[in-house]
Formats: sequence, C-alpha cells, structure tokens
Amino acid sequence: MAILRQRKILFLILPVLIIGAVFYFKSNPRLEVRSPNLIHVTKYTQEAGYVEDTVAKFQNAEKLEFSDTFGGITSHHVPTAFPLLAEFYSRLKNTKNIDTFIVLGPDHWEKGRADVSISEADFITPFGKLSPDMDMIKKLEESRFVVHDEAPFEDHSIHSQLLFIAKLFPDAKIVPIVFRSSTANEYAEKLGDLIASLSGPNTFVVGSVDFSHYLNEEQARPLDARSATILAGIDPRLAGLTRADSPASLTALVAAVKKMGATASIPIGAGSFNSADFSNVNDFTTGYVVQFFGTKKEKQSSNTRDGTMLFVGDIMLSRSVGAHMQEKGDYNLPFLNIADFLKGADITFANLENPVSLRGTNVGSKYSFRADPKTIGGLNFAGIDIVSIANNHMWDYGREAFLDTMTHLAKAGIDFVGGGHNFEEAHRPVIKDVKGTKVAFLAYTEFLQNVVAGTNSAGITNFNIEQIKKDIAAANQQSDLVAVSFHWGDEYQTKHNQKQEQFAKAAIDAGADLIIGHHPHVVQEVEQYKDGWIAYSLGNFIFDQNFSKETMQGLALQVNLKDAKVQGVEKIDISISKDYQPSLSYQ
Repeated sequence: MAILRQRKILFLILPVLIIGAVFYFKSNPRLEVRSPNLIHVTKYTQEAGYVEDTVAKFQNAEKLEFSDTFGGITSHHVPTAFPLLAEFYSRLKNTKNIDTFIVLGPDHWEKGRADVSISEADFITPFGKLSPDMDMIKKLEESRFVVHDEAPFEDHSIHSQLLFIAKLFPDAKIVPIVFRSSTANEYAEKLGDLIASLSGPNTFVVGSVDFSHYLNEEQARPLDARSATILAGIDPRLAGLTRADSPASLTALVAAVKKMGATASIPIGAGSFNSADFSNVNDFTTGYVVQFFGTKKEKQSSNTRDGTMLFVGDIMLSRSVGAHMQEKGDYNLPFLNIADFLKGADITFANLENPVSLRGTNVGSKYSFRADPKTIGGLNFAGIDIVSIANNHMWDYGREAFLDTMTHLAKAGIDFVGGGHNFEEAHRPVIKDVKGTKVAFLAYTEFLQNVVAGTNSAGITNFNIEQIKKDIAAANQQSDLVAVSFHWGDEYQTKHNQKQEQFAKAAIDAGADLIIGHHPHVVQEVEQYKDGWIAYSLGNFIFDQNFSKETMQGLALQVNLKDAKVQGVEKIDISISKDYQPSLSYQ
C-alpha cells in the first residue's frame, strides 16, 4: 500500500514539475535548448583555412559606389568559386553593415515537401554559429508562401554563403530559403515583394545561383554574359534568361531589390565568369554571374577630387621581348624603369599587341605574335589597369589564343576592351571610377574586320562609324567621360591620314572626350578638337623595333581630370632601350 501511495503522489507531482520546468526555461532564454533537429553543421569545415586566406586577399576591397545596397547575386560553386565569394562579401563588408541576410537558392535535390522551404535552424560553421531571424521567418511562414522544412537545408546553395557570412558578418541573423525547380516565377515574384516589405534598412538579399552547366568554356561564356546583362536590367520577368539553376531564386531576388528601391547594378569584373577562370578545366564548366543591386550615388561634380589617367602605346611581349624575359627569368624586366611612373596614375591604359596563350595555330601572318601567359605578371607589376585587344595581331594564333587572352587578363584582374565572347560583350564599355569621375573606355581597330564578334561568337569590335556612335551614346549614359582607343593609320608615318581624322572627329561629335591612337609604331600629332582631345598615335611603348630612332621613341599621354571633366593633357616623351625597356626621356 505504501508503494501505491508513493506512485500516486509522484503522478500528481510530475505534471507540476514539467509545467514549472517549461516556464523556467521559457523565462530564461539563455538556458533554452534548441532541438537537435534545428541545427545544421556546415559541410565545409576542411575549407576553413582556404576561406581565411582568400578573404585576407580582399580585406581592402573596393567599396560599392551606391548610396544604398539591397542585394546581390553570387555563386555557390565551391570551393572553385571561393575567390568570387570572398570578393563579393568583402566588398559588401566595406560598404554596409548588415543585420539580416536573406539567402535564396535552389533546392538542388528536391528534398523539400513544398515548392519553397524555409529553415528555423542554427547553422554551425568553422567561424561560429549563425542564428535565424525568427521574427521575419514567422511572418513569412504566416503568409503561407513558405513552409518550414529542415530537410532541404544541407544544400550547398545555402552552406556556401553562410560560410562567408559567418566569417565577415558574425553577428548577422539569417533567413535561408530554397526553391524547388517546380516553383512558378509568378509565385517567386510575389514572395520577393513580400520579402521587400519585411526587410529593414540593414537587410541584404543574396541570390545563391549558378548559371550555365556542363558546357565547354567557349559555349558557356556568351550565355552567361547575356544572363548578366538581363539581370542588370532589374526586371523580375527575366525575359531571355535560359541558363540558371534556380530561375525562381533570381526572380524573387530581383523582385525584392526592385521594390526595396534598386535602380542600378554594379558587377564584379565584367559581371560573368566561368569555372575555367579558376581552374585548368575548359570542358564541363559552370558559369557564374556576380553583381550587386542598389541606388547610385548622385553626382556631385563640385566635390570630385583631381584624378589622372595615363595612356601609353603598343606593348608587344612576344618575339625578341619574350625571349629576353625568358632568358633572364624575369617577366617584369621590360617594366623595371617605368613601373613607378605608371603606378602613379589613377588609371593606366595600353594597347596589348599580342595574344597571351600557349595554344592556337599561326594563321600565316609574316609577323605573328603570341606571348607566354607569364608575361601577364609584368602588366600587373607595372600597374596596367586596362588594355585594348582590338588590333591587327590579336588573331595571330586564332580563336583559341584569343579566348585564352581574355581569360588570362580576367584572372589577373586587368580589364580589356575592344573584344569579347560575343557582340554585346565586345561593345560593352569598361567603366572606371577615377576619384569620383566615371570614365568609360571603348576600343576598335580598322583591321581584322573578318573576325568581328557575333551574337554568339567571340571576336573584336565592329569598326563601323554608326556602331561606334551608338556605343559612345550608350557609354555616355553610364559615365561622365568617354575614352575611345583606335588601332588605325599607316605604319611608320608621323602624320595622321584622312580616315583617322574623319573617325576621330566623328567620335567626338558623338560624345567622346578622348581619342587615343595606336598602330603606326611612331608618334603622331596630339590636338584638341572642340571639347575633346585626339592623340593620333602614341607610338611604341614596349617593342623590339630597334631599327630606327622613331620606333624607339614613344609618347605617354597624361590626362588630368577635375570636376568630372578633362582639365588638360600632358605629353610625356618615352625612350625605349635596346633591351626593350621604356623610361622617361629626361631620366
């Protein structure tokens, strides 16, 4: 009987103890224990060191020129795309403090029971724990647009982003959302609108999406460049987008940032990349698009600082120049006497007179150039920011070498103009911020018009005056100044010809501010026309033409900027030694 009485007392007391324990833990949130089902541990623990090293390289990454930033697209192809992720989040870190990240990505393995799943879990990374923004998550769940389901959240589309968020934004909250491939774009667009309405001033929406898959590099690049252009239009309909692993994620992202106030996009690099940029595999590649969405800062020309640009002549790193570098084992060798001068400018531009590749077949030109990819290191050492690839030697070893040239330049962080993987890319300007002044760069050549880029084929720009005018007009919509490089004229002639003058003046009449000429291998005139400046030829800068005094002299054109205008230009004489090293003539 005593035992029965004890059991009866225990059954009476037990509910009271349970209720008390629940009340105690609820009233002491620090002691609350989350269910093990609400914890995900990153699968990338072994890559923590690589993440650390990659992020360290971008600690001084350039800020975004936005008055406000709302979202962006980046890759989840890890670890291959770690450098892009590191730059993406580092630039964001240097631009804005973020309290909450909404991460949108594909449910690759279709594990979610609904079209759109959301997680309430903590995510454990090598850099600490990321906790969910439960206030926003509950509101999204109440809307019935999303369903709480932890099953899909081992997906790398989410874990890849959280790795870098935890490293650079350790105090941020997260809202992870994945989309099955069956999600209708109309549904995703409405969800994007809702996300925008729930977002605070320090919320950032990430589209974790990859683009072309399983194509070779040459097939993939035009498709991904087109995707980048479509997304830059900030239209949730994404008309024409054909290759992405989660169109619904992109639709929700674009709808959200548009409603949040985004009016412009800023790409990293050219905006689209290929996995071949980060590996030696050119087949079965993956395409990436990386860009941010926000509102552009209003121009305040009265407060812009002074800036300088340097334009130099033809750089040829093949033939005797290449052999000399290889013999000495120093690919910086041609630039040793001039690098400090070049680095002193805010932007330095040159004409690259050779493809950079170990591949391709000589097309049969009497003088064919092809430089070792190691020579790109010399361009970096010298501070060359932009090169023109629109010239008569760029196709000396055919399409393969041309494609390699663009790849090597992109990997080195050197912008190029005058050619591309398709017509749109070739004619798209490179825009640089020169201490508050936006300068657009374009390039053309009167030669090689048989290899002009097509809708889906790589090549150079179309040397057609009407097309050039159209390109200048488009560039003016995005910049304060437009600089146009022309590869033209007659070799070894110190006076420009009629065609050069006709195209130069037509370009200035169309809105260009600077015309920079290359190809004659000797210096030609510099003159002012209306509000623009024309340098018909800057001559050689690095070349192995030691047969005349004129070909061993060049010109550097320093362009001084003030209040978003060209304040003036300075002609600086260059001498080239018998060892192919340029230096200032007065040295």
